Parts: sequence; C-alpha cells; structure tokens
Amino acid sequence: MTLISACVVAYNRDSFLRLALSAISGQNRKPDLILVVDNACQVSTKDLCEEFGAVYILGSEDYGSAGGFATAISESLSRGADLVWLLDDDGLPNPSCLSSLLSLLVELEAHAVSPLSVSSNNLDRTSNSFWLGLRKTDRRSVLERKHHRRNKIQFYNGVLLKKELVSSVGAPDTQLFMRGDEIEYFRRCKRAKMRMF
Repeated sequence: MTLISACVVAYNRDSFLRLALSAISGQNRKPDLILVVDNACQVSTKDLCEEFGAVYILGSEDYGSAGGFATAISESLSRGADLVWLLDDDGLPNPSCLSSLLSLLVELEAHAVSPLSVSSNNLDRTSNSFWLGLRKTDRRSVLERKHHRRNKIQFYNGVLLKKELVSSVGAPDTQLFMRGDEIEYFRRCKRAKMRMF
C-alpha cells in the first residue's frame, strides 16, 4: 500500500490553516498522514492540529518555507511515506485533487506532479504566472488547453513528490529561507532529469 503524507507549512494564519486542513481531510483519497510545521510556534496552531488529527511539528521563525518543507519532507520519509504532498497553509485543494494527482503520477510515470493553482480572488486566473514559449500568462483558460506540461511545475503549491525524487536530489535548500527556494529546487530536479508535470 502506498503511504501518502500531506505536509503544510504554517505561519500565524490559523484561519487559513483551518480551511486548508478541512480541505485536506475532505479529499476523496485521504492522505494517510497530515504534518504541519508551525514556523510561528503558536499554541493555537498546535490545538488546531490536534482538532484535525494532524501531526504538529514545532518549527522556527528562522525556517522560512524552505526550512519548513525540508523538515516536513524529512519527517514524512522517516515515517515511511512513499509520496509527499506539499501544500501552503492558504491553499484549498478541491476534493478530487489528491486522487487526480495520484492518477497522473502513474499515467505519466512521473516523479512529481502538481495541480493548477487558481487564484481565490479571480477563478479565471492562476495564483502564479507560467512561461509558455516567449510569453508569460496567468490565464486559466490558456493553461488548461494543454493538460500536461512537462517541466512547467511550481513547487509547494500542491505538488505531489515521489520519495525517489527526494532520494535523488535531496530536500529544499534551507539557506534560501523563502526567496528563490522553489526555483532552486525545481532547477535541481530538472538537472537530475526528474519527470515533472
């Protein structure tokens, strides 16, 4: 059986985290384990994790996203996870997100797959822009035309990783804190010829 760990890095946004944990818990294919790394070190966040049955991991304000996700990935693998699902504390995956990612991982024989993150303020736009050839776009309709885009992946925003990817390239670089850490991790994976969609 495949063990999936959902990992969230939190920082002083319990109202967002509550919604995120609710969405993660409400997946059609539920993760086997939910880990929350709390970089703000709040008692209220710990209580919230207990409410949702999530594992609380005391982080540090010095961790940033890189340190938080590196900690979560390491802890997930030490607990026997085969797949690690990385999520921001303000992300709200739809109920079929994890099951869809699992299907794609198998279909595409990928090391990592990620959903299209849509802006909560405008459902016609994505949360982040993508380069398509020589132009950049955040238009959902344009990006959805091509269902699978090789190496057009943005880490942390719902990406599902195989443990083999982490074994090959390691975890995010904690020295980067939260500036450029996602890009550096993506480039490392690309250099290692990981199949990412």
